[in-house]
Amino acid sequence: MEPGLVLRFAQPIRLVTLDAFHTLYTPVGGVGAHYATEIRKLGLPVTNEEVEVAFRKTYHKYTQLYPNYGYNQHMGSKRWWTNLVRDTFKRVGLARKERASNAVFELFATARPYRVFPECQRVLTELKQRNIAVGVVSNSDERTGELIQALGLGQWTDFILVSATFGFEKPAPQIFQEALRLGHSAPENTLHVGDHRENDYLAPKRLAMHSLLLDRRCSNANRTPGVINNLEQIFEYI
Repeated sequence: MEPGLVLRFAQPIRLVTLDAFHTLYTPVGGVGAHYATEIRKLGLPVTNEEVEVAFRKTYHKYTQLYPNYGYNQHMGSKRWWTNLVRDTFKRVGLARKERASNAVFELFATARPYRVFPECQRVLTELKQRNIAVGVVSNSDERTGELIQALGLGQWTDFILVSATFGFEKPAPQIFQEALRLGHSAPENTLHVGDHRENDYLAPKRLAMHSLLLDRRCSNANRTPGVINNLEQIFEYI
C-alpha cells in the first residue's frame, strides 16, 4: 500500500473489539491435524489433509442445519461439537467413538492445540496503555473465555462476548450492539477488527462503527485502505 493511503479515524477510539479465531490465535497445523491424531490413536491410518477436508464439509453442514451451535434447537455447544466430531470421524471411515469425540471436544478447550499470533500481547498492551477498552466478539462457544485466559490474553480483555451464549452471531447487529453496551462506547468511537469480510468488516460499518479487515496473507504492497495483515497496523488508523 502506498504511503498516504491510510486515513486516520477522525473520532477518538475508546473501544477496540476483536474477533478471536484466526485473529488472536489459530490452531497449530489446522483443526484436521488434531482430529487426525485422535483417529490414528484408534488404529485408522489417515492423513491430516483428508481429515481436514472431512471436518470442513461436516462443519459447513452443521452450521447450515444447526446455526450458532444449535442455539435455537437447544442443543448446547458440547452436544453440537461432539456430534460434529463423530460425523467427521464417520466421513473418514471410523465407527462411532463417543470417548474419542469427547476427548477432541475437551482438547480444544485447552491451550494445547493453539498458538497466539506473535504481535497480540504487544498490541493489547499498547491499547491498554492508551486507555482503550478491549473486547472480544466471537462466533464461538462458551469455552472461548477459558481459552483466552489459558492463552495468557485474559488480562487485557474487558469483556468476552460469544455467540453461543448471547444467542446472535455476527453479522447480526445485535451482537455488535451488545458489545457497544458492554464497552460503554458509541459506534463512532469503536473499532472492530477480524478476518471475515462480512462478519468483521462490513457488518460493523452498517452500525456506523469503524472496522478493519485482517488478512494475514496479504503483502504490504497489496494492502488496500481498511485492510491490515498484522494487528500492529491498527495503530496506523487510531
